[in-house]
Amino acid sequence: MTSILIVEDDVLTNEYLEFILEQAGYEVVSATSADEAAALLEGRDDVQLIVTDINLPGTMNGLKLAAAVKARRPETR
Repeated sequence: MTSILIVEDDVLTNEYLEFILEQAGYEVVSATSADEAAALLEGRDDVQLIVTDINLPGTMNGLKLAAAVKARRPETR
């Protein structure tokens, strides 16, 4: 099954996106920071799409997260 990772620090936005995507039939995992998302991705190879906010707390923003993921897993959108 295709999994989607949502990276969003606003709780209401995160929950709304998760609800919509689950209703569309996707398995959804979520993180509230880029650092949390990077750690989560280490143990999962089923995530094929990342939906991320740009402004995130932690050591990376959404753009840096996307670049890091693309470098390690080019098939991830």
